[in-house]
Amino acid sequence: YYDVRLDASRPDELGRVADSINDMAQGLMLRERIRDAFGRFVNPQVAEEFIAKHAVAGNEVKLGGRRCRVAVLLSDLRDFTALSEDLEPEALTSLLNGYFGEMVLAIRNHGGMVDKFMGDAVMAVFGLDDGEQNSAAAAVAAALEMRHRLELFNQSQRDQGRPTLSSGIGIHFGQVVAGYIGSADRLEFTVIGPTVNLAARLESETKPPHPPLLFSADVAERAAGVAEIRPVGSTQLKGVSGEVALY
Repeated sequence: YYDVRLDASRPDELGRVADSINDMAQGLMLRERIRDAFGRFVNPQVAEEFIAKHAVAGNEVKLGGRRCRVAVLLSDLRDFTALSEDLEPEALTSLLNGYFGEMVLAIRNHGGMVDKFMGDAVMAVFGLDDGEQNSAAAAVAAALEMRHRLELFNQSQRDQGRPTLSSGIGIHFGQVVAGYIGSADRLEFTVIGPTVNLAARLESETKPPHPPLLFSADVAERAAGVAEIRPVGSTQLKGVSGEVALY
């Protein structure tokens, strides 16, 4: 409704009021366009918060963040390097965009925030808004939907004679630092810490004979009831002291 314009042609107070209202509406419409465009590069909630706190209120952007306990999900495609060598860049881009579109829907359907895309991998965070409540269960539910959507995506690919994809997903629950990372000139909103590293290590274990979805004991004890959970075993993960139980 911000594109509606009032008649400001009157040479009196009402004309000046109408002109001011038009300016205000134009400013609000521009803000909505910026929010929509910005929300395509970062999570829409992050974009809205950034615009409210910094673009509108004029507060200085501060690097760093806050500690919180969240579930971190890492998903990566298997054997994608070899596949990318056989595809033209346009076909590869189309394949990735179609795949990511399905994965993002699954993540958002369960309240997750897409943190970043890293080549053919996607990282998502659950629980930034509501703290610890059900974040691990939401991450597992999202992972199950991602697996289901990948099956449907692959079926569509097969029907069109196109290549299919396989992925691995790792999830861990723990403490992270969430906030703006980078420099005053170039920054991004993300989460960092050992929890992210462990989720990545779990994802790297999702290869035969292990199943394509693995998570830690911290996730397993919080995700009971979402799906049938079973122990897979324990293993030594790179950069982690002691063996880690896999579920």
